[in-house]
Amino acid sequence: MVCRWVAGLDGGSIFDPSSISWQGGAFPVAVAADLPTNVMVPAMTFTLVAKAAASLALAIGTAAGPAQDSLRLFYVGHDIGAEHYAIARTAQGWVATADFDYMDRGRRTHVVDTVRLAADYAPLSLDVRRLSDSGSTNIARVTVQGSSAHVELPTGTQDVTLPATAFVIAGDLPTSQHLLLLRYWLSHGRPAKLAVVPGGPTNPVTIRELGRTTLTVHGRAERFTRYAVDGVVWGIESVWLDDAGNLALVTSGGGGGLTLEAVRADLAPQYARIMHVVIGDRMADLAAMSQRVHAVASGDVALVGATLIDGTGAAPVPDATVLVHDGKIVAAGPSASVTVPARARRMDVRGKTIIPGLWNTHVHLHQVEWLPVYMAAGETTVRDMGNEIDFELAMRKAVQQGTVIGPNLVLAGLVDGGGPNAFGAVTADTPDEGRAVV
Repeated sequence: MVCRWVAGLDGGSIFDPSSISWQGGAFPVAVAADLPTNVMVPAMTFTLVAKAAASLALAIGTAAGPAQDSLRLFYVGHDIGAEHYAIARTAQGWVATADFDYMDRGRRTHVVDTVRLAADYAPLSLDVRRLSDSGSTNIARVTVQGSSAHVELPTGTQDVTLPATAFVIAGDLPTSQHLLLLRYWLSHGRPAKLAVVPGGPTNPVTIRELGRTTLTVHGRAERFTRYAVDGVVWGIESVWLDDAGNLALVTSGGGGGLTLEAVRADLAPQYARIMHVVIGDRMADLAAMSQRVHAVASGDVALVGATLIDGTGAAPVPDATVLVHDGKIVAAGPSASVTVPARARRMDVRGKTIIPGLWNTHVHLHQVEWLPVYMAAGETTVRDMGNEIDFELAMRKAVQQGTVIGPNLVLAGLVDGGGPNAFGAVTADTPDEGRAVV
């Protein structure tokens, strides 16, 4: 058995990475009110405002009407396509359709869906297909009858029993599925957790409202409500709705291990400003995750009795002791040769193996959840081979400042040639341009 002990971020603590765990809805997120800091507001006012906000959200979920809009699709910050969606009334309630289409490095991804919903957005059916020049391929087909869902996937079919609060959504594509999920959640009283299919056989999803952001659109101020959605894909996604209850933004890490964003077409020129807000929300999530991990020891700590592999190529050392002082390894070797201060806390790790922190030299940091996961796996340094640089720089800064748990981050950057088939948002076509962007 391998035991990996990791120095804590406060410079003097030791924690067991196996203690890292989180659930999407469990983290408090501080949201600043749009009020001057010196204004005193009675508590009753906040109560009334909170009730009014809840009523407004419920109204958005139940009264948001037909919609039709276009989204620009960004992959690693590069505008590569569009999604068009529509929501229309039917005798049963609603029908939503979407056409998601982008070209990434000369490879086309074209996905369409049809979702049928009751009047309260309860799911009736889902049909998601991938289109090609030769036809279409089923991605997911779900039919809901009462508390049962019949699920058809490329891997097979399954009948799934649904809990009282459940929805249908097939991952991150098309992105406008998230609008339907939010409308369902709002119109059903903002449940703390809901189940979605397809899943394993269902997946738990949590949704949190984070706050509001105001942008100037067509010369006037427009407000957007920000939500965090956890469980549709691995990791937290951002979804923004406008005051009419329609989709303004979806950010996801489900795009093949790289960041994918869908932005309302008229907001695309403000992509950088929007992503600055999104990055702030994700860094708040990462800080909350990190706060859930507590040190099991600090100060002087002696790990006694393990087999030590020091990474130099030397033979394993049985019955070794590793001495840590204020988060730094100060001695390691056979227990008989390592002097342990009387004040040190001894931790018996006999039967285990201590190894150096591992390096992962090819990663793509598209979700903040990766940072504590890498630490839990004993990877204390990772090299990112390319993603949205502002997001990566924010994560690296937080790790260096000790405000979050994560490995040392080495950022390779992503630079490609220009043109419609470019990979990422940073391009260079000449040596001088290359030197300028590095």
